[in-house]
Amino acid sequence: MKGISGLFEIHGATVVPIVSVIAPEKLSASTRRRYETQVQTRLQTTLANLHQKSSEIEILAVDLPKETILQFLSLEWMLMNRHLTQL
Repeated sequence: MKGISGLFEIHGATVVPIVSVIAPEKLSASTRRRYETQVQTRLQTTLANLHQKSSEIEILAVDLPKETILQFLSLEWMLMNRHLTQL
């Protein structure tokens, strides 16, 4: 994940995070720890905000090859765009 702050797009009432995928072996240990801390901080803030609005929160963390994650993200993006154009 490249830098976290400010990486969100707003589509109507939906806030969509912008995600960058970097293979962990390409990161130095200190950079990886810094990104992990940034992600954890962002998740804690987001969860606190979501908890005020909803009683159900789902989080999925996976350890998959970069190509597989990118395929899932592109599929999710296509489905979301299709849904938004139907609104």
